[in-house]
Amino acid sequence: MNKNRLSIRKLKNCEHIAGKGLVNLKPHTHKSFTVVFIEKGSLFVSLNYNERLVSSGTVIVLPPNNAISMSAKREYEYHSLSVHEQMCEKLCKYIENEPFVFIDDGRIADFFRIYDSFTDEDSLTDFVIGIIGEKTPSSTTILQNGNLVFLAARFIENHVKDEICVKDVADSLKVSSGYLSRIFKRIMHITPKQYLIQCRLREAKKEFEKESSDIDIAYDLGFASQSHMCTVFKGYMGISVGDYKDILKNR
Repeated sequence: MNKNRLSIRKLKNCEHIAGKGLVNLKPHTHKSFTVVFIEKGSLFVSLNYNERLVSSGTVIVLPPNNAISMSAKREYEYHSLSVHEQMCEKLCKYIENEPFVFIDDGRIADFFRIYDSFTDEDSLTDFVIGIIGEKTPSSTTILQNGNLVFLAARFIENHVKDEICVKDVADSLKVSSGYLSRIFKRIMHITPKQYLIQCRLREAKKEFEKESSDIDIAYDLGFASQSHMCTVFKGYMGISVGDYKDILKNR
């Protein structure tokens, strides 16, 4: 079985991942602004459930709260940049919110090669804006997060360690579960349940850095068992819990 071999470099709110392997990821969203560059190989990528084949030289631009999944039959190599917090907000001011792809003219490849030379996140994001901003399709439709979905997402984030279901979220907002699920998926491109799982996995990653017990983490975050947590983690992250911990140790 091919493993997803990763190296991770962070610069405050910016994170560069270089990966190589055979990775299949279920539909999921990011709270960060993400740029993916396919260096070698090819794979199927679904952006908001619109699937396409991408190959080496392709750049995928994924603003926050858009769904992506990946499927490959052969090993490929890639780089990704995830931009969080204030720097994410900065990027969103200049680049529209719909995901898109384009073929690199060499500048994105150069960017990842010189990533370690950046000493501050402002200059790094300015560099990215300079490249990607001119590639944004003029026909792109900007997605607006409705207040209902914002409140639903906030409720889920605040109750990530509680035993909640979609009905609990809907009841807190005084709407039906069916209505909330339809609106949530229309805007976030994943279901409230999938969003809850993602929030729990984000919390799990934080706990892994503290070297907490896997059994305790699984129990505290509402997974049925340690095994269930590990299965879900690999399904969404494309890497096993053990391999992820090894990466943390070797950073």
